[in-house]
Amino acid sequence: VEIVSGPDMGTIDEVQDYMDTLRMTLLYLGVCEGKMQEGDLRFEASISLRKHGATEFGKRCEIKNLNSTKNVRDALELVLRTGLRSGEVCGIYSNELVRRDGVLWLDIPAERIKGKKGQKKPHTVPLVGRAADIVLSRMPREPGFLFPSKSGTKPIEQKVLGVEVYACSGRSSAAAYKHRRVCPVVGWAPHDLRRTARTMLAELGCPYEVGEAILAHTLPGMAAVYNRATYESQKIEWLTKLGAELDRLTSAHASLAILPSVRG
Repeated sequence: VEIVSGPDMGTIDEVQDYMDTLRMTLLYLGVCEGKMQEGDLRFEASISLRKHGATEFGKRCEIKNLNSTKNVRDALELVLRTGLRSGEVCGIYSNELVRRDGVLWLDIPAERIKGKKGQKKPHTVPLVGRAADIVLSRMPREPGFLFPSKSGTKPIEQKVLGVEVYACSGRSSAAAYKHRRVCPVVGWAPHDLRRTARTMLAELGCPYEVGEAILAHTLPGMAAVYNRATYESQKIEWLTKLGAELDRLTSAHASLAILPSVRG
Protein backbone atom coordinates (compact mmCIF):
# COMPACT_ATOMS: atom_id res chain seq x y z
CA VAL A 1 0.00 0.00 0.00
CA GLU A 2 1.35 3.44 -0.89
CA ILE A 3 -0.16 6.70 0.35
CA VAL A 4 0.97 9.99 -1.19
CA SER A 5 -0.02 13.29 0.41
CA GLY A 6 0.01 16.79 -0.97
CA PRO A 7 2.68 19.39 -0.04
CA ASP A 8 0.74 20.51 3.01
CA MET A 9 3.43 20.56 5.67
CA GLY A 10 5.89 23.32 6.43
CA THR A 11 7.74 22.15 9.57
CA ILE A 12 9.35 18.99 10.92
CA ASP A 13 6.86 18.94 13.82
CA GLU A 14 3.94 18.90 11.36
CA VAL A 15 5.53 15.96 9.55
CA GLN A 16 6.01 14.11 12.84
CA ASP A 17 2.36 14.68 13.79
CA TYR A 18 1.30 13.41 10.36
CA MET A 19 3.44 10.29 10.72
CA ASP A 20 2.17 9.54 14.23
CA THR A 21 -1.49 10.07 13.31
CA LEU A 22 -1.27 7.96 10.15
CA ARG A 23 0.52 5.15 11.98
CA MET A 24 -2.17 5.10 14.69
CA THR A 25 -4.90 5.06 12.01
CA LEU A 26 -3.31 2.12 10.19
CA LEU A 27 -2.94 0.25 13.47
CA TYR A 28 -6.60 0.86 14.33
CA LEU A 29 -7.72 -0.40 10.90
CA GLY A 30 -5.49 -3.46 11.16
CA VAL A 31 -3.68 -2.65 7.92
CA CYS A 32 -0.26 -3.37 9.42
CA GLU A 33 1.46 -3.76 12.77
CA GLY A 34 3.23 -0.45 12.37
CA LYS A 35 6.62 -1.71 13.55
CA MET A 36 8.77 0.87 11.79
CA GLN A 37 12.00 -0.57 13.16
CA GLU A 38 11.17 -3.88 11.45
CA GLY A 39 10.11 -2.39 8.12
CA ASP A 40 6.34 -2.87 8.49
CA LEU A 41 5.86 0.82 7.81
CA ARG A 42 8.16 3.26 6.05
CA PHE A 43 7.96 7.00 5.57
CA GLU A 44 9.70 8.85 2.75
CA ALA A 45 9.66 12.62 2.48
CA SER A 46 10.32 14.84 -0.51
CA ILE A 47 11.64 18.15 0.80
CA SER A 48 12.53 21.48 -0.70
CA LEU A 49 14.31 24.20 1.28
CA ARG A 50 14.24 27.96 0.87
CA LYS A 51 15.93 30.76 2.75
CA HIS A 52 13.87 32.79 5.17
CA GLY A 53 11.94 35.43 3.24
CA ALA A 54 12.49 33.81 -0.17
CA THR A 55 9.48 33.02 -2.38
CA GLU A 56 10.92 30.17 -4.47
CA PHE A 57 11.92 26.76 -3.21
CA GLY A 58 15.17 25.03 -4.05
CA LYS A 59 15.64 21.66 -5.74
CA ARG A 60 13.45 18.93 -4.31
CA CYS A 61 15.08 15.77 -2.93
CA GLU A 62 13.70 12.62 -1.33
CA ILE A 63 14.68 11.31 2.09
CA LYS A 64 14.03 7.59 2.26
CA ASN A 65 13.09 5.42 5.23
CA LEU A 66 12.54 7.86 8.09
CA ASN A 67 12.18 4.96 10.55
CA SER A 68 14.79 6.25 12.99
CA THR A 69 14.62 9.95 12.13
CA LYS A 70 12.90 10.99 15.36
CA ASN A 71 15.36 9.01 17.49
CA VAL A 72 18.33 10.65 15.79
CA ARG A 73 16.80 14.11 15.62
CA ASP A 74 15.78 14.16 19.28
CA ALA A 75 19.12 12.76 20.48
CA LEU A 76 21.16 15.26 18.47
CA GLU A 77 19.00 18.16 19.63
CA LEU A 78 19.46 17.13 23.25
CA VAL A 79 23.23 17.10 22.77
CA LEU A 80 23.03 20.67 21.48
CA ARG A 81 20.63 21.94 24.15
CA THR A 82 22.29 20.29 27.16
CA GLY A 83 25.97 19.98 26.21
CA LEU A 84 25.87 16.28 27.05
CA ARG A 85 27.95 13.72 25.17
CA SER A 86 25.95 11.80 22.58
CA GLY A 87 26.53 8.52 24.42
CA GLU A 88 25.13 10.04 27.62
CA VAL A 89 22.01 11.11 25.74
CA CYS A 90 21.49 7.73 24.02
CA GLY A 91 21.68 5.95 27.37
CA ILE A 92 19.08 8.04 29.24
CA TYR A 93 16.91 5.79 31.42
CA SER A 94 13.53 6.92 32.69
CA ASN A 95 14.45 6.55 36.36
CA GLU A 96 17.29 9.07 35.90
CA LEU A 97 14.69 11.82 35.50
CA VAL A 98 13.41 13.61 38.58
CA ARG A 99 11.53 16.85 39.18
CA ARG A 100 12.93 19.10 41.93
CA ASP A 101 11.44 22.47 42.84
CA GLY A 102 9.48 22.57 39.60
CA VAL A 103 12.49 21.80 37.38
CA LEU A 104 13.03 18.53 35.50
CA TRP A 105 16.54 17.18 36.16
CA LEU A 106 18.53 14.41 34.54
CA ASP A 107 20.68 12.71 37.18
CA ILE A 108 23.31 10.64 35.36
CA PRO A 109 25.12 8.07 37.54
CA ALA A 110 28.91 8.11 37.64
CA GLU A 111 29.25 4.89 35.65
CA ARG A 112 27.67 6.60 32.63
CA ILE A 113 30.02 9.59 32.71
CA LYS A 114 33.23 9.65 30.70
CA GLY A 115 36.37 9.81 32.83
CA LYS A 116 39.11 7.88 34.54
CA LYS A 117 38.09 4.87 36.61
CA GLY A 118 37.65 5.81 40.24
CA GLN A 119 37.50 9.54 39.45
CA LYS A 120 34.13 9.75 37.72
CA LYS A 121 31.30 11.59 39.48
CA PRO A 122 27.53 11.73 38.95
CA HIS A 123 26.36 14.56 36.72
CA THR A 124 23.09 16.46 37.00
CA VAL A 125 21.58 18.53 34.19
CA PRO A 126 18.42 20.70 34.24
CA LEU A 127 16.13 20.08 31.28
CA VAL A 128 14.45 23.32 30.30
CA GLY A 129 12.31 24.47 27.40
CA ARG A 130 12.56 22.33 24.29
CA ALA A 131 14.92 19.85 26.01
CA ALA A 132 12.26 19.06 28.61
CA ASP A 133 9.61 18.73 25.89
CA ILE A 134 11.72 16.18 24.00
CA VAL A 135 12.40 14.08 27.08
CA LEU A 136 8.79 14.10 28.30
CA SER A 137 7.49 13.13 24.85
CA ARG A 138 9.76 10.08 24.89
CA MET A 139 8.95 8.79 28.38
CA PRO A 140 8.01 5.10 28.19
CA ARG A 141 4.93 3.77 30.00
CA GLU A 142 7.11 1.36 31.94
CA PRO A 143 10.66 2.05 33.22
CA GLY A 144 13.03 1.91 30.29
CA PHE A 145 15.34 3.71 27.90
CA LEU A 146 14.22 6.88 26.17
CA PHE A 147 16.16 5.89 23.06
CA PRO A 148 15.65 2.10 22.94
CA SER A 149 17.21 -0.21 20.38
CA LYS A 150 15.08 -2.62 18.36
CA SER A 151 15.19 -5.16 21.17
CA GLY A 152 14.12 -2.59 23.75
CA THR A 153 16.47 -4.12 26.31
CA LYS A 154 19.29 -1.65 25.67
CA PRO A 155 19.65 1.87 24.23
CA ILE A 156 20.60 2.71 20.68
CA GLU A 157 24.33 2.81 20.15
CA GLN A 158 26.18 6.11 19.98
CA LYS A 159 27.46 5.23 16.50
CA VAL A 160 23.89 5.32 15.14
CA LEU A 161 23.97 9.12 15.42
CA GLY A 162 27.38 9.29 13.75
CA VAL A 163 26.26 7.14 10.83
CA GLU A 164 23.15 9.25 10.22
CA VAL A 165 25.13 12.49 10.31
CA TYR A 166 27.77 10.94 8.05
CA ALA A 167 25.07 9.94 5.56
CA CYS A 168 23.15 13.21 5.55
CA SER A 169 25.89 15.84 5.79
CA GLY A 170 27.83 14.98 2.64
CA ARG A 171 30.87 13.49 4.37
CA SER A 172 30.53 10.24 2.45
CA SER A 173 31.08 9.92 -1.28
CA ALA A 174 29.35 6.53 -1.44
CA ALA A 175 26.62 6.21 -4.05
CA ALA A 176 24.27 4.73 -1.45
CA TYR A 177 24.28 8.05 0.43
CA LYS A 178 23.89 10.27 -2.64
CA HIS A 179 20.22 11.05 -2.09
CA ARG A 180 20.57 11.48 1.67
CA ARG A 181 22.77 14.58 1.56
CA VAL A 182 20.14 16.95 2.87
CA CYS A 183 21.98 18.81 5.63
CA PRO A 184 23.25 22.23 4.48
CA VAL A 185 26.17 22.06 6.94
CA VAL A 186 28.86 19.61 5.84
CA GLY A 187 31.87 17.96 7.47
CA TRP A 188 30.62 17.66 11.06
CA ALA A 189 30.02 14.95 13.65
CA PRO A 190 27.61 14.68 16.63
CA HIS A 191 30.33 15.75 19.09
CA ASP A 192 30.55 19.09 17.27
CA LEU A 193 27.11 19.90 18.70
CA ARG A 194 28.60 19.65 22.20
CA ARG A 195 31.38 22.02 21.12
CA THR A 196 28.76 24.34 19.65
CA ALA A 197 26.82 24.37 22.92
CA ARG A 198 29.96 25.27 24.89
CA THR A 199 30.94 27.97 22.39
CA MET A 200 27.47 29.53 22.42
CA LEU A 201 27.42 29.55 26.22
CA ALA A 202 30.71 31.44 26.21
CA GLU A 203 29.46 33.89 23.60
CA LEU A 204 26.31 34.51 25.65
CA GLY A 205 28.50 35.46 28.62
CA CYS A 206 28.30 32.27 30.69
CA PRO A 207 31.01 32.25 33.41
CA TYR A 208 33.82 29.79 32.72
CA GLU A 209 33.24 27.60 35.78
CA VAL A 210 29.50 27.32 35.06
CA GLY A 211 30.09 26.37 31.44
CA GLU A 212 32.54 23.67 32.46
CA ALA A 213 30.11 22.37 35.09
CA ILE A 214 27.36 22.10 32.46
CA LEU A 215 29.63 19.92 30.32
CA ALA A 216 30.81 17.86 33.33
CA HIS A 217 34.40 18.94 32.77
CA THR A 218 36.84 18.76 35.68
CA LEU A 219 38.39 22.13 36.46
CA PRO A 220 42.17 22.27 35.98
CA GLY A 221 44.75 22.30 38.75
CA MET A 222 43.93 23.23 42.32
CA ALA A 223 40.54 24.65 41.30
CA ALA A 224 39.28 21.08 41.07
CA VAL A 225 40.37 20.49 44.67
CA TYR A 226 39.01 23.66 46.28
CA ASN A 227 35.98 24.58 44.17
CA ARG A 228 33.16 22.27 45.29
CA ALA A 229 30.25 24.35 43.91
CA THR A 230 27.52 22.49 42.00
CA TYR A 231 26.14 25.60 40.22
CA GLU A 232 22.61 24.17 40.03
CA SER A 233 20.79 27.52 39.79
CA GLN A 234 23.38 28.82 37.34
CA LYS A 235 22.97 25.73 35.15
CA ILE A 236 19.24 26.46 34.93
CA GLU A 237 19.90 30.10 34.09
CA TRP A 238 22.44 29.53 31.33
CA LEU A 239 20.83 26.50 29.71
CA THR A 240 17.61 28.53 29.58
CA LYS A 241 19.52 31.31 27.81
CA LEU A 242 21.13 28.81 25.44
CA GLY A 243 17.73 27.33 24.61
CA ALA A 244 16.25 30.76 23.95
CA GLU A 245 19.08 31.62 21.58
CA LEU A 246 18.71 28.32 19.72
CA ASP A 247 14.96 28.94 19.43
CA ARG A 248 15.63 32.41 18.02
CA LEU A 249 18.09 31.09 15.45
CA THR A 250 15.97 28.17 14.29
CA SER A 251 12.75 30.16 14.01
CA ALA A 252 14.40 32.56 11.59
CA HIS A 253 16.49 30.12 9.59
CA ALA A 254 14.41 28.42 6.93
CA SER A 255 11.00 27.35 5.69
CA LEU A 256 10.21 23.84 4.51
CA ALA A 257 7.89 22.34 1.91
CA ILE A 258 7.50 18.62 2.51
CA LEU A 259 5.76 15.99 0.36
CA PRO A 260 5.60 12.76 2.35
CA SER A 261 5.20 9.40 0.64
CA VAL A 262 4.14 6.63 3.00
CA ARG A 263 4.66 3.00 2.11
CA GLY A 264 3.31 0.10 4.11
